[in-house]
Amino acid sequence: MNRREVHTIKNVRLGWCFGALLSMLLMRPASGGVNLLVNGAFSALDANGRPSQWELTFEGPGMEGNAELVEGPGGRKALRIECTKFPAGGQAWVLLKQYHTVKPRKGQRLEVSFWAKKEGLRAGKVQVQLMNLKPWAQLAGTQAPVSEEWQPS
Repeated sequence: MNRREVHTIKNVRLGWCFGALLSMLLMRPASGGVNLLVNGAFSALDANGRPSQWELTFEGPGMEGNAELVEGPGGRKALRIECTKFPAGGQAWVLLKQYHTVKPRKGQRLEVSFWAKKEGLRAGKVQVQLMNLKPWAQLAGTQAPVSEEWQPS
């Protein structure tokens, strides 16, 4: 992966927020090691055929959408997120999140990486944020470029 974002965590509970077509989500200590996210490859599915341990919500007045598993880079699974109703002029966003699966230590540095591409999305970037759940606050964030071709971020 050619681009890495490394952030220092100040609290211990994280949620995830982002949007686009995503594959192979990875969060690990900056010094290396195993993926701290559960089911980052979307390989384990729940009874409804959705990636287990992940919750997808469409937030904001009038915001609607759906998601499906598709083939991603190198034949791996990817999650295709489609907004079917996006209100003009309003605040709306897509949240893909895990609760209480990552338990970083205070001061720990984490590396976040994933594959992404866009389909019909005008913006050339997606936002990635690490969130503390209680109290709700952004711990770190960045924008990752996306194009019509799969690329690592």
